Amino acid sequence: MKKRVLVAMSGGVDSSTVAAILKNEGHEVMGLTMSLFPLDWEKSKNKAATDLPPSVSAARVAKTLGIPHQTIDLALFFEEAVIHPFISEYQMGRTPNPCVRCNAKLKFGLLLDKAAELGYDALATGHYAQIIGHRLYQGADSNKDQSYFLYTLQRHQMERLLFPLGKMTKAETRLMAGRFNLPVQERKESQDICFMDKGAYRTFLEKRGIVSIPGFIVDTAGNILGEHHGLHHFTIGQRKGIGALGRACFVVRLDGKSNTVVVGDKSDLLVPALIADQLTFCSEPLRPGDTVNVQLRYRGQHRPAILEKIEGTSVTLRFAEPAEGVAPGQSAVFYRENEVVGGSVIRKGIN
Repeated sequence: MKKRVLVAMSGGVDSSTVAAILKNEGHEVMGLTMSLFPLDWEKSKNKAATDLPPSVSAARVAKTLGIPHQTIDLALFFEEAVIHPFISEYQMGRTPNPCVRCNAKLKFGLLLDKAAELGYDALATGHYAQIIGHRLYQGADSNKDQSYFLYTLQRHQMERLLFPLGKMTKAETRLMAGRFNLPVQERKESQDICFMDKGAYRTFLEKRGIVSIPGFIVDTAGNILGEHHGLHHFTIGQRKGIGALGRACFVVRLDGKSNTVVVGDKSDLLVPALIADQLTFCSEPLRPGDTVNVQLRYRGQHRPAILEKIEGTSVTLRFAEPAEGVAPGQSAVFYRENEVVGGSVIRKGIN
């Protein structure tokens, strides 16, 4: 059945190929690009001559395909819905995941509503994930699977979403882009966080006014080992950049209330359980006593765990074996084999 499909086009190879696939299948396609930053900022981020700003690149692809294209200015909304919370979380010593929030608020919130407003049957994106029978599954390419970021999706949203790349690998996507003669076939891979240069967390946060409050670095027994210049310089599991403490240490906890960085041995990173908030399900809700596989970070391994307790939108999970990398602010996403069941935002690791 042919549909009217709005394609979220970022100007990259993935979403451009999605538009080409759907046009080739006979659907009525229109491209829509979210402008999230001022144009001069976009140009400064894309210094290579071949890397045009997203809106310009997407418009070129749309012209090549012979489909209409629009750009919608969401810079202010993006600032308030994604960037401000990102900065606030870091200030509190947490490690947020802005991609999860962007998906929930922009792509599958505001943009999905926009598709309905414009009279389109579906919204399509370049995500590497699969929707089968209004259920969410991992993408076929394990190296590109993005289902981890999509656990907030609800059934009524998935009924109106298309992920054409879900069964493809990245290599196949680039090959198909070449077959369609798209001018983005060789465009470089976008980075994980779109609003900052790779590895430039500290610089970005400080430019955006985050306050560097000095505090102590302590061991797990509370002994003072040194000083730090702001919790935003650290994340759970970090080993480098802690300072000369006399021995190799890992960051095992960030205490926002006391403004301390707690360090210890690698074994101190292991926790048997965690508490998480903002619990949501995209499939049948889980119950206390159910066993699931939990992913704690993007591209992290799946760890068997039991749901010990659910209280409102908070959940307590206990792992089959102690887990490493439990970072407050990151998402704990639940899987049943390769189906995404739901997820939550980590509050803390517990014994």
